[in-house]
Amino acid sequence: MKKDHFKRISSLLAISCFILLQHWPSSAASTGLETLKWHDPKKEKIFSVEGLPWFPVHGLYRRLPLDQENKEFRPEVNHLADQPAGVQIRFNTTSQRVVIHTVVGDAPQLDNMPESGQSGTDAYVREAGETKARFCGLAYSGTGKKEYQETVCARPVGHMREYIVNLPLYNSVRILEIGLDDDAVVEWPHPHAISGKIAVYGTSITQGGVAPRPGLAWTNILSRSLDAEVVNLGFSGAGKGEPALASRIAEIEDLRLVILDYEANAKDGVKTTMAPFIDLIRAKHPNVPLIIISQIRWTMEQSDADYAESKKKLREFQAALVRGRVKAGDHAIYFVDGSKLLGGADFGEGLTDGAHPNALGMYRIAFNLLPKVRKILRNNK
Repeated sequence: MKKDHFKRISSLLAISCFILLQHWPSSAASTGLETLKWHDPKKEKIFSVEGLPWFPVHGLYRRLPLDQENKEFRPEVNHLADQPAGVQIRFNTTSQRVVIHTVVGDAPQLDNMPESGQSGTDAYVREAGETKARFCGLAYSGTGKKEYQETVCARPVGHMREYIVNLPLYNSVRILEIGLDDDAVVEWPHPHAISGKIAVYGTSITQGGVAPRPGLAWTNILSRSLDAEVVNLGFSGAGKGEPALASRIAEIEDLRLVILDYEANAKDGVKTTMAPFIDLIRAKHPNVPLIIISQIRWTMEQSDADYAESKKKLREFQAALVRGRVKAGDHAIYFVDGSKLLGGADFGEGLTDGAHPNALGMYRIAFNLLPKVRKILRNNK
């Protein structure tokens, strides 16, 4: 009797296991990755790699030309140039899925910025007939690992859409692959609404510190809002206004607008570097619009009167420099008071550590700049 009971139980267990195995998805079936085709944007001309004026020369996700002998750029600038802040990959595809495989160079280094912003890759989608690109997903390891693979966009119906993939803000990229359905059509994206390139030179705030993900850096928000290519030349702690950077900005082809926002790093150095910096750009681009932005507000201004006064004087210096140039005949140079970009009494809500913008701060900077930038571009076609 006991033997028969044991047999019945064994039979039921065997049947149950068989049923479970029939309905349990395999790893391939659960991910569907076996039906993906992997694309390397560096090698395939159907992908538009943007924000990298020197990409056609060196083919790297690097924001400056290669400095083989470390003589042109200071070491810290040379290092930060390998972090592709503001770089975007644009393409159109009918794929229902967009999967990102990324290998970054280092583990996250900053304690005031999430890994998702330092090392992550996010994506936006613009549906057919829409003008606004919308956030659709983020890929990052979440554990500090250098390699990750995630689906950033999935749609139930496959039709032609435009995608914008934003690269990491504070990490180099060794490998970037985009996985799409193997039968998907992939095409070059539509031309930007605003032609030419907008170059922004600045500090960690320009580079994207400390946005929670790449698409929320203010230069990327500006790029999407204008539908224009933006070249991010923000170098964390290293935006000192040196001539080498001015010369490289001046050589960018199709330059449409230049924004200088480096007071936070240079401090009093703007008094000696800004005029020569502008002169180097003007030598090649006498009529390209140029915006000077003074530093955003920091919370320490509320408790340190001397610091607040020093910033006020630097703000006044930059405003006076612009007025003087306009009076001398340069009618394509403008000043923006950075102390107003984060808002009024609640400006601190836009800061993470009292100095670097969070997502709200990045949004406020971009959208407070937008009306001025649009007007300047409209008047300087």
